Amino acid sequence: MYLFQNAIKNLSRNKGRYLLVGGIITVILIAVVVSAMINSTTDEIIKDYVDRFSARVYLTQDLSIVGFLPPGEDGFIHVPELTTEELLMFADSEYLARALLTGQISANSDSLRFIDEGTGTQNPHPAFANDPIANCGIFGYSDVSLIEEFKVGSREIYDGNIFENLGECIISKEFSELNNLSIGDTIFLFNIWDTGHKLTLTVSGIYLDRTNAQPYGSNAGAVNNRRNDILVSYETLTATKTSESYIYTKAEYYLKSPDFGEAFETELREKGLKELWLVNIDSDSYSQIVEPVKGLFKISNIMMLVVLVFGGGVLILLSVLSVRERKYEIGVLRAMGMEKSKVMLGLIIETFAVIAVCLTVGLCTGIAISQPVSNYILSDQISIAERNFTPSEANHGAPISGLATKDTVDYSELNNVNVKVTPDMLMLTILIALLLGLLSNSVGILYITRFEPIRILSERD
Repeated sequence: MYLFQNAIKNLSRNKGRYLLVGGIITVILIAVVVSAMINSTTDEIIKDYVDRFSARVYLTQDLSIVGFLPPGEDGFIHVPELTTEELLMFADSEYLARALLTGQISANSDSLRFIDEGTGTQNPHPAFANDPIANCGIFGYSDVSLIEEFKVGSREIYDGNIFENLGECIISKEFSELNNLSIGDTIFLFNIWDTGHKLTLTVSGIYLDRTNAQPYGSNAGAVNNRRNDILVSYETLTATKTSESYIYTKAEYYLKSPDFGEAFETELREKGLKELWLVNIDSDSYSQIVEPVKGLFKISNIMMLVVLVFGGGVLILLSVLSVRERKYEIGVLRAMGMEKSKVMLGLIIETFAVIAVCLTVGLCTGIAISQPVSNYILSDQISIAERNFTPSEANHGAPISGLATKDTVDYSELNNVNVKVTPDMLMLTILIALLLGLLSNSVGILYITRFEPIRILSERD
């Protein structure tokens, strides 16, 4: 009890010194809380952004080679396209964060009716006069986020759910009413170019369609009517054993990091990608989105390090300056017969009392101001990123509309990084607070452990 009472009296007797020490520790803890909250939040965000905003790969035709291709029998230059087989082969790579695939086949059915069926004109070109007739398109998506109409709101689920399992599909409300279809019904279709393999689909959902029903004109036929579109997963589209050459496929490739660009291109060349195709990496969009958050992470780390080093140095200096006072006090207590451990315990009680107050004020203040500080630093990082934007060259291929420009990089998701309190942040703050408290009494503890009371008292003058 005496140790506790004496520690409290020491705080009162030395309130000037402890107010100064407490103020410095509080400022340091506020900086630690802000930095730790920003770090814990931005670390998660960076991992999430690296995954979501991966560097996109664009395969474009090299115009310097296209211009020297020999013309075909009709006198026109026919540039070969990448096949579905090649696109799927390229998607199987360890360097890719993800590959998004969309596919389409032209289809018909012996048992279904289609909107605008029987309308449209026969293609007058002799080469296409005997082509089979398609009445609808079946569109496959490897990820539902690829369905642009659902993102912009021109289509939405009216009944049921969007496809989730193999063999499920969604159809328009008009198509379902025309054929008296409901959720759970089964429909049968076939690829017009491969009639031997049929698709058996289960209706999992019905969507409302606000798109232009006939974007190519009123006489464009059933196959071009958007209300006849049947949407499935890409896996369902390819599970019919239909030859992949009959599936028109588009692919989007996203690297885990722009640094993998050269290795990925080497892999594609080994898999048969011809020199006609250029491999362009859109590192600009990736960098412009991810770098501001990384900048926020670095600045918060630097801020915490500077404050810790500077504040710790000041605390040691104050401890040295107060050495005469603390040394004589310790010498008297030791001369009175108090054990080293009890003297040290008294100093620790003083430290804990100061730290408890500083920690409370530091945590409350730090948590309160961390969000505004984060927003300010992040906005400054975004401004720097916009000012320093230098788009990379797309080699000498065809223009790539998807590559980043100063006006196309979307910072909307970066405008508000919501910092939060985490257990790791609290533990780090408490640990640093204890270390700072020990620094403030380091000289006193040194004299307790190293010198006897007679020597301490003899060195008073």
